Amino acid sequence: MKSTLTYLIVASVCAFGLFYAGTANATLVSTLVNGDFETFTPESHGQYAHDVDGWGEHDYSSGAKAVIWNYPGLVAAGKDMAEYPTITGDGALGLSFRNLDQVSWIFQSLGTIEASDVGLTYTLSASAGAQQFGYTGVNVADIVLAFATGVSDSSLGTELASSANRITISDTQPIQLSAFSVDYTPSSGDIDKEVYALVWIDPVTSTGYTDKTRSCLVDEVSIGVVPEPGTLALLATGLIGLLCYAWRKRK
Repeated sequence: MKSTLTYLIVASVCAFGLFYAGTANATLVSTLVNGDFETFTPESHGQYAHDVDGWGEHDYSSGAKAVIWNYPGLVAAGKDMAEYPTITGDGALGLSFRNLDQVSWIFQSLGTIEASDVGLTYTLSASAGAQQFGYTGVNVADIVLAFATGVSDSSLGTELASSANRITISDTQPIQLSAFSVDYTPSSGDIDKEVYALVWIDPVTSTGYTDKTRSCLVDEVSIGVVPEPGTLALLATGLIGLLCYAWRKRK
């Protein structure tokens, strides 16, 4: 019995060691800069901050740009906050489009893939919603969250295979923020590639007017990493074995 217990304890300790070793070998960043969009300097009118600190950005025009919405500034300006989704903190990212051909995005380098990253699974998470506007018409856009390469302030780059995830937002009513996420597991072919976190707005439908700006909100963008499935399976096996041993001892 003692030898069985010793085996289970050793297996569990090894599994925990592999779990933490796996995450420790991750070379991409573990924390995004200003992923909660709380670091900003409002413009003179106080409602927006047109620089998204910590991120690169693409602004197509004055009507299609990435900004940080300052909720205290909106309140001070007398805006009807019933038309705005609830956010965490004071700031959230606003991504806007005009018509269907003018879009905006933000991006942040996560680092370069190394051999130790192969087999790990990285997860980007965020929440997205929309303000209700009073314009006539239906306006639908996808908020896209992706791991990508070759991103710049003039190019969306290339989304990595099977890595992009979308959430569809309509501005016909205030849409509370909904969480969504996307996974990326680097392969050997990705080694030495610089990878970016990319968030952009992709218009789907715009009817009832032309040349008016439409915006969606994004908040709480974060990144995490989990080890290979085999490591998790070993960890689970050890823990289950210990539980079974404890149950048998109680009987």
